[in-house]
Amino acid sequence: MPSATLPNNEELITVAQVAEQLVQREPASLPHRTLLALARLRLGKPADALAVYNGLHIPRNVSSPSAVAVHAAVLAANGKEEEARAEAASVNPDQLLPEEQALIAKLL
Repeated sequence: MPSATLPNNEELITVAQVAEQLVQREPASLPHRTLLALARLRLGKPADALAVYNGLHIPRNVSSPSAVAVHAAVLAANGKEEEARAEAASVNPDQLLPEEQALIAKLL
């Protein structure tokens, strides 16, 4: 992916590697998986980002708005537009950081 899109590709790769280790240690951790999915998404690997959620079933009412926003962005990047829009609509944008809002802006 061009460096203009990802200004610090090396940092993203490092974040992805650390997140992978965290997921290996705590496979049920949604925050760890969310971090890994976001890093993979930013690295231009949407299918790999979606695979992060395989086998993980967490009720929406225990997911943070940030985690839902990242998951919605991953769904959208994988062509699952309807599911992505439904998830994005369930989040109050005021509860998100500006970067997280930007992830789902096109879905709202």
